[in-house]
Amino acid sequence: MIESALGRDGLERAERDCGYCFTGEIPSLVGWDFDEELARRIQQPVHLVAGGDSPPFTHRLVDYLAAMLPDSGTTVVPGHNHLLPLTAPAALAELTRNPVVTA
Repeated sequence: MIESALGRDGLERAERDCGYCFTGEIPSLVGWDFDEELARRIQQPVHLVAGGDSPPFTHRLVDYLAAMLPDSGTTVVPGHNHLLPLTAPAALAELTRNPVVTA
């Protein structure tokens, strides 16, 4: 599925570049705490997006974040999962231009 979304060259690039995820991004996340106190300090509106076919954990996480953030809305995109940025980038881009809150 990822290859069909990215193409062969894109998939090969993702495989080459993903090393940073494990050497840079994940260690940074381990050292970062995001809790209700920090969430309350966010003054900007937050638009959470989830794929309707994402695993239940993803939906629980989005609901949890929505409850913590003082000004948030959620859009669930039917027929897509948590790989929405890869499988439907145009739909995601459209949501950034014209948010449609569904939950």
